[in-house]
Order: sequence, then C-alpha cells, then structure tokens
Amino acid sequence: MWAFNWDAQAEVAVQADEAAGIWTVEARIPFTPSNDDPLHEVIGTPPDADNPWYFNVCRLRLRDQGRESELSAFSPPGEAVFHNPLKFGQLE
Repeated sequence: MWAFNWDAQAEVAVQADEAAGIWTVEARIPFTPSNDDPLHEVIGTPPDADNPWYFNVCRLRLRDQGRESELSAFSPPGEAVFHNPLKFGQLE
C-alpha cells in the first residue's frame, strides 16, 4: 500500500454572505520550479496566457433528504458530472 504525504501548502479562506445569498473562496497555492521537495508545494510555473491552469470548483447541495439537489460550479460542466476536465475554466 502506497502512502502519499504530499501537502500543497495551500491557504484557503471561505466567506458566506447569507443576506446576499453568495459565498466566496480564496486560495493561495504556492508553487516551485524545483523538484527538490516533491512532497510540498506545486511543482511548475504560475499560470499565464501561454500556459494556463485548468481549474474548477464545484458544489453539490442536497436538500429534502437528498431528493432535490442544487449544483453550482465556477465553470459549469453542463451536466450532473463534475469530473469533466474538458469543461474546466482557465486560470491565467
């Protein structure tokens, strides 16, 4: 059995504004160009127009004991399946 101890060292903050009916997520994802420490940080370069990162954040909210659900996403996949990388948005 493999054990992976990778930690992206990401910092995440979430805020909800119930009066406006919105929520926000902020994330700081550190990266390094070096392979010296593969268990920490994201190895690579930051996203830019020539080399974007493909990204999505999705939410499934169950209501009424699971009979009704609410789906939302940064880049909506157009179906009830979130694992569709071809529908991901780009970060630059």
